[in-house]
Amino acid sequence: MDKIQKYDVQIVGGGLAGLSLALALGKNNIKTLLIDNLENPNKTNKTDGRTTALMESSVNYLDNLGIWKNIKQNSCKISCMRIINIVPPNKISNEVIFESNKIGINALAHNIDNHILRTELCNEISKFKSIKHLFNSKCKNAIQKNDGWVVNTDKGKYSAKLTIGADGRSSTIRKCAGINFKKKDYNQSAIVFNINHTQNTNNTSTEFMYPEGAFTFVPMGKNKSAIVWVEQTDQVNKLILNDKLLKQKFIQKSQKMFGEIEILTKPKSFPLSKIIAETNISDKLCLIGEAHHGITPVAAQGLNLSLRDSAILAELIIKNKDDDFNKILISYNKKRLKDIKTRIIGTDIFHNFSRFSNPISIGIKSIATNMLNRMPQAKNQLMKLGLSFPDGLPNMMRKNNKI
Repeated sequence: MDKIQKYDVQIVGGGLAGLSLALALGKNNIKTLLIDNLENPNKTNKTDGRTTALMESSVNYLDNLGIWKNIKQNSCKISCMRIINIVPPNKISNEVIFESNKIGINALAHNIDNHILRTELCNEISKFKSIKHLFNSKCKNAIQKNDGWVVNTDKGKYSAKLTIGADGRSSTIRKCAGINFKKKDYNQSAIVFNINHTQNTNNTSTEFMYPEGAFTFVPMGKNKSAIVWVEQTDQVNKLILNDKLLKQKFIQKSQKMFGEIEILTKPKSFPLSKIIAETNISDKLCLIGEAHHGITPVAAQGLNLSLRDSAILAELIIKNKDDDFNKILISYNKKRLKDIKTRIIGTDIFHNFSRFSNPISIGIKSIATNMLNRMPQAKNQLMKLGLSFPDGLPNMMRKNNKI
């Protein structure tokens, strides 16, 4: 019979939310286990082309964790967001530009390759004896006991006073805890890859709003961008398999604004859906990130939302580590519900609004864009709303609050 190894906290899932939470807890000498089904990023130099546009609060969190200084030079500041409405047949209707300096901040976000961010988090975690990081470890199931949950993996059995599911949309922890969820499939997928181009991005994220989905250039440098290209899933499957067709369609959709291009990473596709679990807590168990909520890639909301889960939960555990964990989880639930609900509803509305394709809907979208351009105060308030947080920020996401 396998011996069960015990910890204060065990985290299932080695995504950015799980990694950052493990690091925050470990830096505060909380005995933490991180069960990570991915390989050690130091053993591969591969990126899947995905990047994250980190809001200022997320940058502050990573800085307070001690890693931002090491990867800042690999990020690209996004000072403007340009949204361009496209009407059939591939014609620019109008556009609106959101500028960070109009609301007194230096940047709307900082874009960075997810592989670089994951690598640095893993490297920092390795410095702490209080954290055991299991790479390439699959969670088979979790069984509830009186004193917590026992997690069975292909590397052994583990238990903890608190178990955290950070294992994504297909969460094993959520399933084992019997937590139901609702899912909305958009019948769309995002094609993701990186490119070089001859025209300068000028630190501007450019989003072409096509009826079939957004086509977005997220700057990674002066002449480099991450592409997030949304299409109907059946069309995505055809494009992924035909390099010539993909490049031809790419040139059409980019309106030739970025000059000559060079594709740097192999295009990959990811299905789009909205997911929300009925709760984010159970007895001595908590769900964070996409194990609890998953949204479409609109205005960089997704991962930033997950990092707020991580920071708020870490802060509550560290401040109240001698308390009953269920009391901590009740506090966590109350602190997160409003923020999560607001982002899920907001991104869903924006996603559906951008897909309007009939003449009346296109006209409404055009009028709304023109109104924003004529009402700069309203446009600035919309920017502030996208960057604000209903219940305020935890100290971990404020400047100069080292963890």
